[in-house]
Amino acid sequence: MRRVYWLYAALGLAGAALLTFQESAHSPETSVDDQLAEWVAESMAEDDEETLRVDQRIADLRKFQKILRETTDHLEKNAIHLADAAKRIAEAAGAFSPEYLRGVEALEQGATQVECVALNLVRHFLQETGRNVTGLTHRLQQELKALQQIVVH
Repeated sequence: MRRVYWLYAALGLAGAALLTFQESAHSPETSVDDQLAEWVAESMAEDDEETLRVDQRIADLRKFQKILRETTDHLEKNAIHLADAAKRIAEAAGAFSPEYLRGVEALEQGATQVECVALNLVRHFLQETGRNVTGLTHRLQQELKALQQIVVH
């Protein structure tokens, strides 16, 4: 919708020059009002496409956030192992949030994407404040060591 408002503002400021250009650029059968309506419709269509892209992006991020939250909850409840959690999150990020993977790979020094995610999960729980997650972080660090040995061998 911003482009439409910009369009109206541009027409208000440079209306005479724009109308003169449009009249000379199109056939005499097409009126200025028709040209303006066409231009507004094109602008609105572009805005609609952009809105759809943004809406899809938000939906994808929400899906990823839900999977991430559920997986970290399962980790905390000892209902899933670190390697499985990291794999699940890496797959979800590949589908819904590739920038998460790029960020994790840049931040963590893992041999694989899954190892980078696992390292990031351990870091998350180590930095967790306000809750007692000491037992959890100890378990996750042990699982991380086992995962790293699998990757090396």
